[in-house]
Amino acid sequence: MLILNIILSVILVLLNVWDVYTTYLILGFGGRELNPLLNWVIKKIGVLPGLIASKTVCVAPYVFLSITNPNWLTTGLLVVLIGWYAWVVRGNHNVIMRINF
Repeated sequence: MLILNIILSVILVLLNVWDVYTTYLILGFGGRELNPLLNWVIKKIGVLPGLIASKTVCVAPYVFLSITNPNWLTTGLLVVLIGWYAWVVRGNHNVIMRINF
């Protein structure tokens, strides 16, 4: 189960990197952040630092927990988070495709 959790953790981290990138693009083209808490953080410390800080705070604990304590619960949580962030990135991609360059 440890190997599975490592693979799932890598996928989760890559999805979050893609989320930061796509969100950064959207905000750069005048879009807005829909998460009110993240929007507040971005206004306080800036776009890129805010996005990176939010991902670090939100994702790192799950990755750490799933690797240090691999079991069906942490594996299931990783799968749910991967599904969530895949949905978020897909939504960001759809927004980017609608932007007129």
